[in-house]
Amino acid sequence: MMTGGNSPLENPKISWKKGKFPDEAERKDRIQKTINKIENNDPDASIAIGYSSLDLAAPTSSQTTSLEINFSKDDMYLSWIGSGLGIGIRGGLILLFENDHILLNTFDGWKYYRSFLNDRAYEKLRGNQITTWNGQWITHINSFNFLPAEPRNEFFRKGF
Repeated sequence: MMTGGNSPLENPKISWKKGKFPDEAERKDRIQKTINKIENNDPDASIAIGYSSLDLAAPTSSQTTSLEINFSKDDMYLSWIGSGLGIGIRGGLILLFENDHILLNTFDGWKYYRSFLNDRAYEKLRGNQITTWNGQWITHINSFNFLPAEPRNEFFRKGF
């Protein structure tokens, strides 16, 4: 779903080139490293999506704080899902909703995102844009052109 910049899931960088995926052993190793880091370290941006860097002097595009905030291990794991459910809108702003209908619609759209990513006809579609996809998907399924029997129909005419 997401790579999480600077996480063991992404470093060393996983190529976004179409058809290039880590093998099963590498995926298991990366997942185990992420779990170990979550279980044994303080939360930071490399293991909890949206969190700050632990190094207040490090150059980062994330927020930093010197406040002592207690986060549970569950919070770190759930940050991956919560971030993936964000709905991207113009200007890099991502909205989070606490509405079952919107959350389920967003989640339902993920299988279509994966189908487009696996389709060679859409090679320019990148796999690290889940929140952008979510925004496009929510707009699409709430449009007059949406046909529940053909959910992918008319999607790319709108310019994702």
